[in-house]
Amino acid sequence: MSQDPLSQLKQLLLDEDQRRIHELEAELARVRKQLADREQLLATLEPVIADLLERKIADSKEEMAEALAPVIGQAIKKQVEESRDDVVDALYPVVGRMISKAMTEAMKRLVQNINQTLNQTLNVRLWFKKVKARVLGLQPGEVLLAESLVF
Repeated sequence: MSQDPLSQLKQLLLDEDQRRIHELEAELARVRKQLADREQLLATLEPVIADLLERKIADSKEEMAEALAPVIGQAIKKQVEESRDDVVDALYPVVGRMISKAMTEAMKRLVQNINQTLNQTLNVRLWFKKVKARVLGLQPGEVLLAESLVF
């Protein structure tokens, strides 16, 4: 039994549309399932969100810093409270160098101030210190400082 020509024409015209409708329905069902499954949704969105954050940070560093500052501050505070030793170990190399540099600079300034004072003073005792420093190849302030420190 052969179909009538009108049915055949309908089938020819609508077959592709019917197939496409079934494909779209299947795709819609897959997307709905993906949206319903939180883990799958997160896995799908994670690369997009990471890319978006990366762009936002690059484009608006100041805004991101303002937005994250309170969170980061709280996170650091909590980390210090929970594992103080780990934080100290992490900061020691940086802080140690800073302290060492600050002490070195303070000592240099002290010696400079002493030298400046010595250069402006014509006291005989200090004049001997200057001579002693020159003989030893040191700055007068270093000699005076060394003699004034008790070890």
